[in-house]
Amino acid sequence: MSGARLRTPVDPFLLAHVAAAIAFIGAVFTVLDGIGSGTRTLVVAIATVAPLFVLARPWRLPWWLLTMAAAMPAAPLIVALAHGELAGVDRIGKYAYFGMLLVSLLGWAITPARRLWLGLGVVALGLVELVPSVSSWVEGGDPSRLLVGLLQWHNQYADFELVPYAVAAGIAVFGARALPLPRPIRAVLQAAAGIAAAVIGASILPTASRYGIALGGAVSLVVLATAILVGIRRRQWWILVRAAALAAGVAAAAIILTSPLLFPQSQGGVGPADPLHNVLARSNAGNDSFNGRTPLWTAALRMGAAHPLVGAGLLQFARYAPCYAVQKLTALEWHPHDDWLYGWAEGGIVGLLPLLALTAALVVLAVRRLRPLPSMEALVGDAARWGGLVAIGAATAALVLEYDLVYPPILAMIAAAGGLAGAGRPPAPGATRTGRAALVAFLALALLVVVGFVAVAIDPLHGGAPWIVERPYPSTCSAP
Repeated sequence: MSGARLRTPVDPFLLAHVAAAIAFIGAVFTVLDGIGSGTRTLVVAIATVAPLFVLARPWRLPWWLLTMAAAMPAAPLIVALAHGELAGVDRIGKYAYFGMLLVSLLGWAITPARRLWLGLGVVALGLVELVPSVSSWVEGGDPSRLLVGLLQWHNQYADFELVPYAVAAGIAVFGARALPLPRPIRAVLQAAAGIAAAVIGASILPTASRYGIALGGAVSLVVLATAILVGIRRRQWWILVRAAALAAGVAAAAIILTSPLLFPQSQGGVGPADPLHNVLARSNAGNDSFNGRTPLWTAALRMGAAHPLVGAGLLQFARYAPCYAVQKLTALEWHPHDDWLYGWAEGGIVGLLPLLALTAALVVLAVRRLRPLPSMEALVGDAARWGGLVAIGAATAALVLEYDLVYPPILAMIAAAGGLAGAGRPPAPGATRTGRAALVAFLALALLVVVGFVAVAIDPLHGGAPWIVERPYPSTCSAP
């Protein structure tokens, strides 16, 4: 009997759950490191996802999805080889981390219970970012300052927190029924998600990030509209009560975040409208963002058009933007404030197509999960998935005006949102042609993860974020 016990293999499901916990710890480390651009952070992030990358068996996913994930790190590799430059090759590692985490979560989160645990992990990551960020902001003693967070920029803090806000709101309003736990424990987790959603949502306001606040408002409207629809059709008024309580909680938390309770030395503190006042005061009637970004977008379009195959090279936008601008650039010039245009400018077709293709792949997965439209029972039985669908929409929209893909913490959040929104039961295993293609695509992604691991180590900038490559940024053309 004892010999039989010794020969009994360890439960693979248990191992997969342990691997998911290790990946979560790696994500926590990445978030706490702030912008997460250093060599050590990326190496740890990639290493901690590796066990889940194997144990979640993502090779069972569709071959086209695995191919798109592999194309992300392959693109900067090809661009770097084409231009013969090592500076900026850590981007291979960043995209490898994103790709392997995305497919690992898609392979692991195949039940509503797992998705709910993943959703709670996403909310926890949001709090890991929020607590030290708000603490640092409060310690500054000036509530009129922007809340920039560990990511060191107010727009990126807002974009990061959009994902846990959407997921926490979904769980808070629609419940934690998917967890095989006693009802009182589920109720406590649901209430905790509601408190987290209120605080996270309110913390976006002091960033004065116009676009982030707008996207946060859109998330709130979608959650509230869905709650009204579900509550009325199911005649479950508690759903409406919870939605109203969430809205009130966000408003109350916003007041507290700028009140004398946190800022006793600021002449009595400031009122709850001050975050919005900061937004309006800094927006110049809402035109600064577009006035500053439009010349950058034009320069990026023209730069990619001049180098359509492999672009101008990694980290070259700042150097060559003045050559392609139709007017003098006055805004930040290291990035065009659009991640798709950045890929086009520095990588041409090679850099742009994987970004577009993976975005399309996530859209396809989301649409599949919504066809047919989920029943009311499905909505309340898989709350984390529907929160993830809202989150991936907000995170994708943020890429239109920002540079989120250079931040590993935000890459982790986007991957988690994609896992929540797109995960489903894998097809039955079989030696089919499609299965062989998926295995080949998975092995290609695994190889690129190894390449990305090495690239992070040999990058001469040691993972330096692209905005420190050149200071000051050139104002005259240096012919490419």
